[in-house]
Amino acid sequence: MAMTFTLTKAYLDSKDLKCQVVDDEKALRVGFNVDTGSIEIIVIFDDNDRTVALRCFSYIKIPAAKKDEMYKVCSEMNDCFRWIRFYVNEKNVTITMALDAVVQLDTC
Repeated sequence: MAMTFTLTKAYLDSKDLKCQVVDDEKALRVGFNVDTGSIEIIVIFDDNDRTVALRCFSYIKIPAAKKDEMYKVCSEMNDCFRWIRFYVNEKNVTITMALDAVVQLDTC
């Protein structure tokens, strides 16, 4: 098990933030309430304690008629943000957000 996983889980527990362990202790599922409803973030830890991947699947549901326009919107958003990527999920016609980060054990 990655130490970043252990430290992050302990931090979330200390803040009473509910999370679910998934993928044999290689990822955490964390839910948040936001103004427009709720979102779920999956935090995926690598085995070498150097990087972490955050994914917010189905962030925004897109009307099927707007799907083609959303490719342009995602491209514009990707141009505005350095670390976060947005893309259209073809299967369920939603926007997914993805972020990969380098972490250190003392700051994770």
